[in-house]
Amino acid sequence: MLSGGAADVKNHPYFHGANWDKLYARRYPAPIHVKVKSAGDTRNFENYPDSPVDRTPPLTSAQQAEFKEF
Repeated sequence: MLSGGAADVKNHPYFHGANWDKLYARRYPAPIHVKVKSAGDTRNFENYPDSPVDRTPPLTSAQQAEFKEF
C-alpha cells in the first residue's frame, strides 16, 4: 500500500480536484484566519495548568552512593 509514494496520495479519490501546483505555490486561501496581536499572542490556544518542573523522583541513598566519586 502506498508503494507509489506521493503519487498514491495525489491520486487518492479524497484529493480529486486538488490543484497540486496551486497548493505547492501556496495559492490556496487559509481555511481559518486567526487574529494575533504579536508573535507571543497565545489567545488562540487552550489554557493548561502549569506542569511541575521536576517530574523525576529523587534518588534513593543507594542510587546516590553510585555517584559518590563522580
